Amino acid sequence: MLIEVSGVLRNLPAGEETQWREDTDNVQAMRDSTNKLLQEARKLAPQIESLNDIDAYLVEHQDGDAHLVQALRSSRYLDLWSDELVRNSWQYHAALMDGFDGSDLRKQTYCEGLLADNERGPNRFVMNHAGYVAVHALHPRNYFALKIELYERLAHLHAQRIAAATGWLERRGLLEPTAPTLLRPHTPEWFASLREWNPQQAAMTKAAIAAAKSSDACGICADEPARDFALINPVAAGPGTLRLCDDCYNIRSIDEPMKPFD
Repeated sequence: MLIEVSGVLRNLPAGEETQWREDTDNVQAMRDSTNKLLQEARKLAPQIESLNDIDAYLVEHQDGDAHLVQALRSSRYLDLWSDELVRNSWQYHAALMDGFDGSDLRKQTYCEGLLADNERGPNRFVMNHAGYVAVHALHPRNYFALKIELYERLAHLHAQRIAAATGWLERRGLLEPTAPTLLRPHTPEWFASLREWNPQQAAMTKAAIAAAKSSDACGICADEPARDFALINPVAAGPGTLRLCDDCYNIRSIDEPMKPFD
């Protein structure tokens, strides 16, 4: 028997309603883009039903790479992140978060929820990046290379959201500030962190120190002596530290500023 329940409806504030509609539009845009990509992929293999099927097809059919790269570009799959960045710019900058038209309670709920999700383990962008790095190392394809670039960008944007949410909570005394923990290069914890982001780099570093028969050696060329460095710019994932000889430091630090740490 059905029983009437009263008072279950509520009017959404204008800002909350707008956000809800924008989130819905974002999901639809992703769905449309994915469908366009799959439609093009099925011109090569009608049995393709998912993005994972495209990956599996490319592993076996390198000749489909150019067609699928074009499909990836024309579908706007690689560009949707920019729409999201414009739509929700307040989530990526603490200053914009302050000026965003929403209650402090809503912002607090968003920030705390984001950080709670982040504590559960590597996010999907980090995991997908690692997966495509691994498959690209075994089966080099331009399609896979574009996916690596995409997930690197998405991982950096996610890290930017985490930093903005953390800063907003800290400034309001809702979160105790904590100093970042630097992982010592070539330790088990360091390798575990690196494998989550770039398994190929982790394997190459393992090979270098194995050739040197010393974990104190440079993680790139295996020379000694080597020193430990921390990247100055925030990293999307991984340890953010390196053990390098002077020559490798001079080369690497041109594009990636870093500083020594003891």
